[in-house]
Amino acid sequence: MGSNAGNVDVELRSYAEGDENRIIEFLNLCYGNWGDLEKWSQLYTDQPLFSKSDVTIAEANGQIIGYGGMHGRYLALNGKNLLVQLLGDGAVNPAYRGMRLHSKLLKERFKRAGDKNASLCLGWVLRNSDAYKSDMRVGFVEAKQFPTYIRILNYGSVLRAAIADLLAKNKRLNNSLLSIGYPIYFKTNTTEFPLPNTDENEKEPPQERIVIHLNESAIKEIYNFRSINTMQRMILFANLLLFRKMKVSFPSFKAFLNFLKNSGAIAKSF
Repeated sequence: MGSNAGNVDVELRSYAEGDENRIIEFLNLCYGNWGDLEKWSQLYTDQPLFSKSDVTIAEANGQIIGYGGMHGRYLALNGKNLLVQLLGDGAVNPAYRGMRLHSKLLKERFKRAGDKNASLCLGWVLRNSDAYKSDMRVGFVEAKQFPTYIRILNYGSVLRAAIADLLAKNKRLNNSLLSIGYPIYFKTNTTEFPLPNTDENEKEPPQERIVIHLNESAIKEIYNFRSINTMQRMILFANLLLFRKMKVSFPSFKAFLNFLKNSGAIAKSF
């Protein structure tokens, strides 16, 4: 539970002109490099069906601690146009998580969609993610879809983007890795790169670094990392280490001890 979670008076309100910069700052805090005002305007205020009630803001003590967006669309069905609301960005300040604020924001968006006479509310989240579990609790049902097939052409770039996205959305894991006190690099058959928080201005990787080696078969196995639960993730990593598809090298015994010291926090962050 976040350090500020508890008996906090939370107000849910609609977007108002002048909120834009605070919204962008908040989304970048929660997502990491979410974007700028131009992106937000294109997604929301520039849309033809946009109204201020499409953006729900949760405030406490004058601070934005939660955000929920919607996008109105018409769905053509049997010759009729049904108004549907697509769930947009949803975020809660990490310090206020554990208050079921995400669920409260969802229910508020349902109410607002109903006030517009929308027929459906649609959303896309990763199975078994926290957002998925929250959606299921408030009444979403999973619609079966045709499978999607992909072929990875550049394993290094895909892995790098996936890690950056994961750490931006999991501040606890990010902080646990930083607490080790050594720069962490990932290495594939073709490239080596640091975690996003590492100083990338260095011309050469530092000698004192922890290196996580992944071969291509390991990258294929972790492609759905975000959609599996904690136990499945731990089993996956254990198997990768056991079958030598992944290995971790340490620059010193001290680095190894630091890693062990923080391993509990890292495991809980998964």
